[in-house]
Amino acid sequence: MNAQTYTVTSGYTDREGRHWVFVRGLPGKLSCDEAFPEGSSVRVANGRAFR
Repeated sequence: MNAQTYTVTSGYTDREGRHWVFVRGLPGKLSCDEAFPEGSSVRVANGRAFR
């Protein structure tokens, strides 16, 4: 069984250096460890986005 993936629509880095992304199909922003470019495919677990 494959894990569900989401497409990154936009993202930003806040003043403290934390990375956030918005993904298609989910409301709100998600934290992540690295900056993902638009169109990247990510998985979501525990409110975090990762590859």
